[in-house]
Amino acid sequence: MSFKSKYNKYARKIASVLTQFDDEGIGKDPLLDMIRRLKNNKPVIFDVGANIGQSIERFKKVLPNSVMYSFEPSARPFIGLREVAARYSGTNVFQAALGSSNGTLTLYENSSSDMNSFLEMGDSGSGEVIGKATVQVKTIDSFCAENNIDYIDILKIDAQGFDFEVIKGAKEMIAAGNIRLLYFEIIFSDM
Repeated sequence: MSFKSKYNKYARKIASVLTQFDDEGIGKDPLLDMIRRLKNNKPVIFDVGANIGQSIERFKKVLPNSVMYSFEPSARPFIGLREVAARYSGTNVFQAALGSSNGTLTLYENSSSDMNSFLEMGDSGSGEVIGKATVQVKTIDSFCAENNIDYIDILKIDAQGFDFEVIKGAKEMIAAGNIRLLYFEIIFSDM
């Protein structure tokens, strides 16, 4: 049995044991877990790596009064993101990336747009690189200062290996305690 198979079997066993002791459904749905910890009914959500708006639909379903800021640097998926956002009030979309410093970076665009990344694809990556684009990058700290955003209730990051760079760009907001919950979508593969 491969390491991955052993790991998955072990992870399922742990999840099974933990859910036996859970009367409230904690751990079964990350969005519902986050709602339990929110302190206001109109949360501010940052959706970093928004792709075509999948997270807007998920968050707005359970948090319809939320104010969302969705960031997608690639032009192709940004079209779909803008269409999804238009169906919901309180959504703001930006064709930009968030990172550790303000400037521009080269984005490797993938045949599967949800795999676009600032990192070159490794052997275990899926899809194939179909182009490169130079895109604008801002830090969370500078974006919040420019737009008078004092706090973020949920910071969702799905940045294809660039997640830590996004966090580094939020050091002032984090140090001030102005980011309440972090939600990462992570794939463990060579990028």
